[in-house]
Amino acid sequence: MNAVSAKSPRNIFDRVPPALIRAGAVLAILILGVGLGGLLASPARQTAVAAIALLLYVVVIVWDPLNGLLLWIITQPVADLYFNLSLGSGIPDISPTRVCIALLVALVLARAAAGRTKLVRFTNIEWVGLIFLIGMTQAVPRSATGWYSLQGIFDRYFVPPLVYFLAKNLVRDRVEVRKAIVAVTLLSAYVGAYAIYEQLTGHILLPAGAVTSVDYGNGLRILRGLLGHPHEFGRVLDIAIPLNFFLLLEEQRPGRRLFFLLTLALGLAGLFVTFRRTAWIAGLASMFIVQWFYPRFRTMFVVLLLVVGGITYLYWDQVGESSVSARVETGNTATLNGRTEGWAYAVELWEREPLLGQGHGQFARIARREGQRDTAIESEYYEILVSAGLAGFVPYVLLLGLLGFSLVTPFRKAHDPATRWLIVVYWGALVSYVINAYTATVTQLITTTLIFLLAGALFQFQSPRPESQPQALWPLP
Repeated sequence: MNAVSAKSPRNIFDRVPPALIRAGAVLAILILGVGLGGLLASPARQTAVAAIALLLYVVVIVWDPLNGLLLWIITQPVADLYFNLSLGSGIPDISPTRVCIALLVALVLARAAAGRTKLVRFTNIEWVGLIFLIGMTQAVPRSATGWYSLQGIFDRYFVPPLVYFLAKNLVRDRVEVRKAIVAVTLLSAYVGAYAIYEQLTGHILLPAGAVTSVDYGNGLRILRGLLGHPHEFGRVLDIAIPLNFFLLLEEQRPGRRLFFLLTLALGLAGLFVTFRRTAWIAGLASMFIVQWFYPRFRTMFVVLLLVVGGITYLYWDQVGESSVSARVETGNTATLNGRTEGWAYAVELWEREPLLGQGHGQFARIARREGQRDTAIESEYYEILVSAGLAGFVPYVLLLGLLGFSLVTPFRKAHDPATRWLIVVYWGALVSYVINAYTATVTQLITTTLIFLLAGALFQFQSPRPESQPQALWPLP
């Protein structure tokens, strides 16, 4: 008889009395708790905490790769600060970013090889991205730190295109597109909250490397915790704020609208307290582009401009005498606080090695050797041009252009208005990134990663997958 008897044990635990199982579970928890407690109280506690955090990432990724990817996105700024496993001098650290990206790519490829899923088709974005990575890698042997710089190059330049590949293959429907958007807004909410906290208290709660100057003067502080520099705060918030507006405008349930209103308020306030003119200009440019194509947002945008303009007009004397006004007017705007001098020197260095570049990190070394006043380029474009020459710069610019241009056809063909509006919101976020990258180098990988994550998630609007086509983006259950 092939049927299993109702009384037959399904596994070995069916033979064990329930009381004994409970006692064993309690004992196991106690042993685990005592062991972890001992580790946390020992000199190896930092390693223990990092190992536990990495294990948590692994469990979530194996259980649900998309949720694992979004968990890493939300926590990356903190995780890479505090959960690195150092393996000693000369050996690359085991960071959450490297573990998560490597495991996710391996899982996606393994599932495709096993026939459980099918990889989404390659497009020009992947091919240009591959050329860009080759162009950046060829400059490694000439870098200031030689081949040791490869781990930094991986984090800074390889991770974002890999996240695009992952998002393309893991985000499969409108619910998952929404999850990706919400993940970015959650990240921006705590980034904004942290910026407000540090600006108000002056306390660097989460130090991000060596702290230099911390004061603009006039009682205004330079944000040095979490992301390390006000530029990075501005970039993340500029990308997320248009998405937050979209969630607020399209959400129908009052409780969730209130939540998105709170996250939007934190993002806007956080952007303000960066006190970076470029970040403010990029944010305004982003919203101006979005309102041009998004009627519901246009109404809110015009109202906000009128309110801010009216308050400024009524209190103009106080505004003119404020520390914020003093900060905005500080510096030489004709040379962008000396940046144009550094850029002119960057062009001179590029002309010496126009095709392959000087190597990563060489600008500061050569500038010091040649007695230049400023040893920082302060522009992502000039940084890449000097480091990797045209081999890295041309595909980088093409890649940014393709990220936006690839969504033109889906925008034109979309029957669902919310889909078109979300594409426009992404264009606004991309424009803010392009503007922000012009006046400072991108030192935090999360900034570029957000642009690639969103582009990968929105790729499903280009996909011929039949299951994704009939669905409207909004409303969601």
